[in-house]
Amino acid sequence: MEHQCTPRQLARIFEHIESMWSDMGQSDPMYSVFSANRFRNANASEENIKEFYESGRLDTDALASELTGHELPASVYTHCVELGCGLGRVTRYLSGFAENVTGYNISEPHLQLASEHIAKMGVQNVALKKISTHSSLIFKPFDLFYSRLVFQHNPPPIIYHILDTVLRSLTPGGMAVFQLPA
Repeated sequence: MEHQCTPRQLARIFEHIESMWSDMGQSDPMYSVFSANRFRNANASEENIKEFYESGRLDTDALASELTGHELPASVYTHCVELGCGLGRVTRYLSGFAENVTGYNISEPHLQLASEHIAKMGVQNVALKKISTHSSLIFKPFDLFYSRLVFQHNPPPIIYHILDTVLRSLTPGGMAVFQLPA
């Protein structure tokens, strides 16, 4: 399996992915995260929206369990990076794990909705950032990395590039928890 490509090829792949996710973020944002019919725009009842956003707690409960299962703390981190923050459904709950959280996403429409959600929830320690190009994927040092339901949507060269960048920015003693495609 080819996992490296030229910078030009990487740029073209990033452009395609950004375009695809931005389109989905405008047309059907919740469904783009969870492909269940109840999360389609046409079915966006108050109950379904609440269920969608509250599902982020399940992810962070699993993260806390994973960390404590390795005898690591679940809430004393300085800086948490979430890659693929989507609409902020997990980001909101990650805010309890670290002093500061930075959520990254490739889609501006997703980030706009995440920003609205984070503000509505009164969360103060979250910053959201857009990944514009493969070369803009630069992280300040962090001690907790989280990413779920992201890498499966990317080809191997992008996964390799992202993980290489992530692992270079992870501080000594830091923890990275992420899902890879099978």
